[in-house]
This record gives sequence, structure tokens and C-alpha cells, in this order.
Amino acid sequence: RVGLDCSNKVGLFSIVKYKSALPYAKKDSYAFVLYFNQAMNAKGNAKQARQTQDLIDLARECGGTFYLPYQRHYSAEQLRQSYPEIDAFFDAKRRYDPQDIFTNPFYEQFGRKEVKSALNQA
Repeated sequence: RVGLDCSNKVGLFSIVKYKSALPYAKKDSYAFVLYFNQAMNAKGNAKQARQTQDLIDLARECGGTFYLPYQRHYSAEQLRQSYPEIDAFFDAKRRYDPQDIFTNPFYEQFGRKEVKSALNQA
């Protein structure tokens, strides 16, 4: 369905639920960790983005979630479906850092107030 090159490495890990602001393991679970080789160009990145989004949708269909990777190929909708506590997380970040002194690409894409407002209107 996803069209992945299965010659890449796959790891299986047992995950024990732990207390976190953004837990990806809501209960004791198993995690599949996939390591991909991709072309380091716009075409390769676009292909990886589509595959990542397809895998996230597949995990959600099976009752699972996804670990927040450094490449932000997931949509705001996929993020909120998998991490319903994300808005509270960003609200706390803004409460403790109202000047936005501490930021990163993840927050810039998904957490800024003007981004959040645009997403809620869509």
C-alpha cells in the first residue's frame, strides 16, 4: 500500500507507557522503527513525505500512533489525531515562554498562535 523499499532496516521494540507531556505510547505497546535511505533532493524528500504520511495513516487505522520524527512530514491534522494533548502542550509553552525566546522548527510549524489560528479556521 505504501510502496516502501523493504530492503531498509526495521527494528521492533517493546515500549512501556511512561508519563510524558506528549506520550506516543498510550499503553504498553510495541514500536516498529524504520530506517530509510532516501535521495537527498526535492524528489526524494517529497517521496519520503508521502510515504511517512501514508504510514502514519496506516498506524492510526490500526489504533496506533507515531513517534515525532525530526522531519516534519506529517500534517497538523495527523499530529492532533495522534497527540490530542498537543494544544495543551503548546499553551503551556506559551504560558512559560510568552516572548517565544525558546523556539524550534517544530514549534514554528505547528505551535505558533498565528499558525494555530489558521489551522483552526481551515
